Amino acid sequence: MTPPPHVPDELLYLFEPELNEVDKTPNEAPVNVSAPPQAPTQKPSSKASKPRQFVPVDESTVEQFVKDQENQGTARKNISDMRTLTQFLQQKNEKREIYKIPPEELNSLLCQYFFSVRKTDGEEYEPSSLRGMMCSFDRILRSNDYGYELSKSVEFAKTRDVLTAKQIALKKMGKGNGDKRAETLTDDDIEAMFKTGQLGLSNPTTLLHTLWFFNTIYFGLRGVTEHYQMTWGDVQLCKDSKSQEYLQMNERNTKTRTGANLKNTREIPQRAWATTDQTKCPVAAYKLYKSKRPTKYSKPEDPFYIQENNNPDKSALWFKAQRIGINKLGKFMKKMALNTGIIKEHNQNDENQPLDDNTNRRLTNHSARRFMLQKLDDEGIEHNHIKQVINHKNITTTPLDYINYSFHPLNFCHD
Repeated sequence: MTPPPHVPDELLYLFEPELNEVDKTPNEAPVNVSAPPQAPTQKPSSKASKPRQFVPVDESTVEQFVKDQENQGTARKNISDMRTLTQFLQQKNEKREIYKIPPEELNSLLCQYFFSVRKTDGEEYEPSSLRGMMCSFDRILRSNDYGYELSKSVEFAKTRDVLTAKQIALKKMGKGNGDKRAETLTDDDIEAMFKTGQLGLSNPTTLLHTLWFFNTIYFGLRGVTEHYQMTWGDVQLCKDSKSQEYLQMNERNTKTRTGANLKNTREIPQRAWATTDQTKCPVAAYKLYKSKRPTKYSKPEDPFYIQENNNPDKSALWFKAQRIGINKLGKFMKKMALNTGIIKEHNQNDENQPLDDNTNRRLTNHSARRFMLQKLDDEGIEHNHIKQVINHKNITTTPLDYINYSFHPLNFCHD
């Protein structure tokens, strides 16, 4: 008789809940449970008898807590869009808050608003901007228990029709074609940044740029906010069974994984492996950064990106205990591209200034993320896997518009 196959311990733990359940095989004799044995009486321990602890709280504290957890970018957009709508309502001599205006009246006002709204320079908005305004107004109404939704309620069907018609009209005008999208970096761009010292390990600023670049292409972090929110404890230096070193990202809170849905977690842990080329090695950059930042400012909760020391030559430390501002962090790619000569500052008011495609590219922090996606696609990685790597929330949709199928960069990321 052939013995049953051996189940490895690594797989066994996956089935522990099922193995611990009572076996319900039908051939077993029924168990008489009418008179269960009396369990010995136990005195409750002093630890178990202690009441649960609760902190003092009132309604205003709860409301403020919910507000504090709101995405700050969303909050700023709500304020900005409401400011624009308020200006329109003032022209109509309407002083009520929108959540105090009856649906029939508000529907009429919003129809006029979406038809007439323009930028401060008189230009039309992009179709996506108008759709974003609609979402902002919906959030404001919902947070104030308005009872109707702009996106669903029949009372606002005409508002939706006007918005759709406006988007179609704008499309005919050439709007909504994504002209402001960040372009993808190429291998030549990155090599040029290393050669000109914008990337590398030679000085504090270069090291910061390199850490940011590696965190983007290996961990899939978005351009600004997710980097700004990083703490020192988010990245851990690890070794595998063969003593090969790598960095692993401990994901906390991102744009698509806020923590609201406990099941929405990344299936693939993000890792950056050491390479033989030390100037392009993420592990080497991390180790140098660790040795050059203040120990007192290297606790897990401290910011990951900190300011350069003004006089690094006079100190063993290249950095000081001060967080980098979000605006400075958001200009990393543009600064590197300008200093490398990949792009140039153009005066849009100078009609005689020649603009060539090589220096008029739109390179932003997001360009590095697009480079990572392009690399994965060029390597033939399945799109469902790519979505996990880049932290895309819905794996049923792929940001395939990021991928330029006529673009075939060199294998920079591989050792």
